[in-house]
Amino acid sequence: VVVDSSKTGVQLKYHLRNPALDVKAIGLVRDGRGVALSIARNQGTTFPQGARNWRRNNEEAGVIGRRLGSRWMRIKYEALCADPEATLAQLWRFMGVAPRKLDECPASPAHVLGHGSRLNGSAKIHNSEKWRKELSADDLKTFESIAGSLNRALGYQ
Repeated sequence: VVVDSSKTGVQLKYHLRNPALDVKAIGLVRDGRGVALSIARNQGTTFPQGARNWRRNNEEAGVIGRRLGSRWMRIKYEALCADPEATLAQLWRFMGVAPRKLDECPASPAHVLGHGSRLNGSAKIHNSEKWRKELSADDLKTFESIAGSLNRALGYQ
């Protein structure tokens, strides 16, 4: 089992072209307001640009998901944080692998490339909602004008 946490569909396109792989794609979606804030911070860009990036990436994921049909599953970050065991049980079934309890998932043999988490070891799963305190009313209006309709379509109010 290979888990590729790419944030865009380009890498998935190459996995799908590989006949040796039985590709199943999981779209992990998070409230766009939090993601836009994170993008702005971590990529040194503006909040509106973060909102546009979130919208574009999720529009792309939707197109890919429709093409993949039953080989695609969308889950919410917030559901994973709220009930990791139940969400992982869904994912195990979807991937067709033997289920495991969260505390049975070994820290190794895992190999993480290109992400800071590879240096930190495992961390507790928690839902970060910093955006609720940090975004101004103007920021929220800006997000609404850029990506609000998609955010609502994905189940966020």
